Amino acid sequence: MATLTKATATEIEPPVMLPAELQNMSVQSLRAELARTISLTAHAIARMAVIWRELERRGEDLSDVRTGLATFLPMVADGKLHPEAVVKFAGRTVLLRTLSGLPAEKQIRLVNGERITVVMPGGDEVQLPIEDIPTQRLPRVFHGGEIRSIHDQLVIEARSGLDPRGQRGVDLDGALFDAIATVLGSSGRGVDAARMVIVSGMTTKSAADYVGVSQTAVNHQLRRIREAHAVLEPFLRRRKLDAR
Repeated sequence: MATLTKATATEIEPPVMLPAELQNMSVQSLRAELARTISLTAHAIARMAVIWRELERRGEDLSDVRTGLATFLPMVADGKLHPEAVVKFAGRTVLLRTLSGLPAEKQIRLVNGERITVVMPGGDEVQLPIEDIPTQRLPRVFHGGEIRSIHDQLVIEARSGLDPRGQRGVDLDGALFDAIATVLGSSGRGVDAARMVIVSGMTTKSAADYVGVSQTAVNHQLRRIREAHAVLEPFLRRRKLDAR
């Protein structure tokens, strides 16, 4: 079984263009040269992916070179990750794995700077290019090869318990909310809207509009949740004291 050779310092070729040549080029020419080089790099990654897959088909062990960009070659070979995304977001492992689930045409639009609506803590909506989305928020924005809707992101934000001190005078954390909703047999959009009101501090009207239910349905769920919380509060207080 053949072994792939690794490049050494003595094998690194000098730049094709000398610094003096670069200094004499206009900004426009330099940008054009950079774009051409990036395009060539993406083409090289696509070719490397094809070679990688053929070597695997022949039974080669490639574990010795599965580092750096090579980590993503199998995904490129399978058509899950566009080579231009690998070039632009090199080193952003979580981001690249997130992109790998999206259609190729969507990946290219994101590579080219298309902005995404992201729901931030507190429910604020901002438009961001994918590289500016905080890594910890990527799973809240992307799921199953799709970009989550604003509504879905708001529901996740509400369920996350990032703001454990609920609004409207109810001290409620995320896990407790789910427990109470289960005990009450409550589910569906009304409960989602109530969660937004309690945890994220949204108004009942805003939550109802986002989820697509009436304010009456939201108020009904809020009332049931508060009543259940009032019953459970003495037990919860004892549990907190026991945990100290």
